[in-house]
Amino acid sequence: METKDTKSRIGKRHLPWLPKSVSRTRQDMKGWNQALNLARTAEDPQNWKLQLLFDEVDLDADVTAQKNNRSNQINSSDFSLKKPNGDIDEEQTKLLKKLPIYRFMNKAVLDSLYFGYNVVELSMKPVNGVMTLVPELVPRYNIVPQTGRFYKDYNDTSKFIEYRELAEFGTWILEFNTGELGLMNKLVSPALFMRFAEACWSELCEIYGIPPRVMKTNTQDAAALSRAEKMMRDMGSASWFIIDETEEFEFAKGVSTNGDVYKNLVSRCVNKICMLISGGLIGQDTQNGSRSKDEVSFEVLWLLVQSDMAMLEEAWNSIIIPALVKHGVLKGELTFEFEQAEDTGELWKFVQGLLPFYEIDHEWLNEKFGVLIKGPKAKEGTINETLQLMTKAGSIGAIKELEEQGFFLPAPQDGACCGNHPITLALPKSAPKSEGLISRIAEAKGELTFDPETFSATVKVLTQGFNKKLDGRKIKLSVSNPRSVSSQTGTQTGTQTGTQTGTLSAGSSFAYGIDDPHLLASYEMNLFRFSAGKTLAQVQALNQAFKNAPDFRTFEINANRIGDVFNKAWLQTEYDTAILVSESAATYHSLMRDIETFPFWEYKTVGDENVRDAHMLLHGLILPADDPLWDILFPPNGWNCRCYVVARTAKEVEGVDFAAMREKAADYFGTTDFDNAVKAGFGVNRGKTGEVFTANQQYITGKNLVQTNKALNALNASDYELRTAAEAMQAANKPMPVYEGTKPDFLAALERLNGLPVLTDYNKRPLVFPNSTPKETAILDALKETLSNPDEVWMTIGIKDKYKIEYLHYFDGQAFKVQAEMKEKQMRILSYSKISPDSIEPNRKGILIKK
Repeated sequence: METKDTKSRIGKRHLPWLPKSVSRTRQDMKGWNQALNLARTAEDPQNWKLQLLFDEVDLDADVTAQKNNRSNQINSSDFSLKKPNGDIDEEQTKLLKKLPIYRFMNKAVLDSLYFGYNVVELSMKPVNGVMTLVPELVPRYNIVPQTGRFYKDYNDTSKFIEYRELAEFGTWILEFNTGELGLMNKLVSPALFMRFAEACWSELCEIYGIPPRVMKTNTQDAAALSRAEKMMRDMGSASWFIIDETEEFEFAKGVSTNGDVYKNLVSRCVNKICMLISGGLIGQDTQNGSRSKDEVSFEVLWLLVQSDMAMLEEAWNSIIIPALVKHGVLKGELTFEFEQAEDTGELWKFVQGLLPFYEIDHEWLNEKFGVLIKGPKAKEGTINETLQLMTKAGSIGAIKELEEQGFFLPAPQDGACCGNHPITLALPKSAPKSEGLISRIAEAKGELTFDPETFSATVKVLTQGFNKKLDGRKIKLSVSNPRSVSSQTGTQTGTQTGTQTGTLSAGSSFAYGIDDPHLLASYEMNLFRFSAGKTLAQVQALNQAFKNAPDFRTFEINANRIGDVFNKAWLQTEYDTAILVSESAATYHSLMRDIETFPFWEYKTVGDENVRDAHMLLHGLILPADDPLWDILFPPNGWNCRCYVVARTAKEVEGVDFAAMREKAADYFGTTDFDNAVKAGFGVNRGKTGEVFTANQQYITGKNLVQTNKALNALNASDYELRTAAEAMQAANKPMPVYEGTKPDFLAALERLNGLPVLTDYNKRPLVFPNSTPKETAILDALKETLSNPDEVWMTIGIKDKYKIEYLHYFDGQAFKVQAEMKEKQMRILSYSKISPDSIEPNRKGILIKK
């Protein structure tokens, strides 16, 4: 840190002031006005008299307490120095935290708020035998920032230095100037009035608390008078006087008072001091105060503290750090940033609001709030009875029954239960962002119904995760942000048009990595349902945060926390889960294709230190591939479970004791881990169910699920900011096509999948054509066009996650709709017809899955 330049400046002061003793005199309002006039003189302003008065105000106990109350929150806040790439410079951050100059500079900057300005001079001085850069505050009496002058003697205005013109300014001399007189100027009045009231109150207490003593005697008799004086002195310290026997003394009878007039004045002055410094009264009003008032005051104080932090960050980055770099204390380009302080009180309120809907990680609750939770509450005997039934019958029927009765709680959304696992990947750049949604919540004043941008981004991320482990054809998405959609009717978004090429015969299959295209569509609809429910839950949480916040800044802070939970922490686990489920499903169908060659399966763990003890019980478990226990045990068996299954030939399993293997499974069924996995929606083979997220892994479950489905089904075109159907029809310029072939020709040309006639839609989903003969032949081309190139596709949710799909296409002056249903992982066309303009809008409801 010591350079040639610093050696030459050891102990040198560029702004040498004359130390002067300051005599304390009684301050009054007249003196304040004189000081203000002197500071506001246009030609030659002087601040010394005003700053002397400010120092007197700063001695007030209430002023000191409130200043400390505000500054202590900053002193207890953490900070970091960041490199240009945003990474924290750990070494230099630790160094600055140890240096005394850190707190000195903070105080100098913060005090400029109160006194209007501060000038700090740096110099090299030996400290414990080491030459150290030492800061020193230049007396404010000697500084006049209005003119940029420093006076060696503030009473001698003929000699001054223009300190801003010095070469050392910005390096050795640092200035923090608000350009105003400072908060102390507003504190003068209440501080002086309070000092006056306290003095009068004290005198009143002395007079009425210890009244003066009166003695009558012959004042002409010197001996009697001397005796009387000695007697009065010996009786105590109260005031006394002696009068002649012929004289009378009476107290003046003024307005009767008990001191309330002074008490009220002092109280009012204290309140003004609190309001000016802390923005409110915190614990001051014991008679009329309340917890809610104090909470509001704390929130206002926190906003002031945040403003102070912003000012400090600006001072460090623009003034202090550049100087410290020049002196070699710090190195490189650095940015000073306070860590965002965590308001655990507000965080607990937020968590309490989420508890009715989601299960929060127990370890996190204990670490953050000291809440020790052993586990979810369940009916006694229920799980044990289920395990016995499953072990005997190899069935999941009992679990399904209990699930329907609502015994199992929603699944945790954070994945912390699983420890580290190697498949965690960074979220795609398309992940939903909080900023836009927060703005839209504020614009709607906490009454936003739904947010299509967040929904679109969420389903895109989860679909990308699911596709990562699929070979061949993958799920393609056509849902997009309505704000960026082309207004031209018939614009195709990201998928091919036309019908599926090739033949879907009874024995053929697509190369999805999952054999059944209906199953792939089932996964896709599940992701749409999950993402829509999550978006609805997030919007509801943000709406409530807006209504609870006293101001926008408080809402913004809480809303960003909510966004971090939904769009980062929880989304990361959901993204990882989508990857694991797709890998598991693809593996299952691959194993099923080779079941004749490999009729046995073996359960394997990854074998590292992060594997759960319960899952180690299953390691090496071998069972026939058609054993019903695989419907329960096929991984994943928990959030972020990394277990897998490998195929075995009959020769490889010769000598295996399958009874012992089933006992091995029974041991796992008896673990708490399995209980928790079932409650979290696992214990099912998702390669067969067509679900990425099960019913009790949705964001709103149980008795609230019906209401959630109704809310999602009620979403309409305006919620997605779509134009009206009339406008869409008016913009369409393509006439509705007419099919000119015969009914037998149309039926004969249909492709087949597993022996059933199908048409494919825009996303290559096969829809089973109705068995009945088409009633109107001319509209069959409009049917094919609507499926292959729809303008809008809407999904509504029925009971037990049965989905209704509505395809809409706008032609010139006409519209066409196709109603389909997904039931038991199969999509079927229910009806198709022209639709009149008056009846289009009621059909535009639900979850928009294509636009």
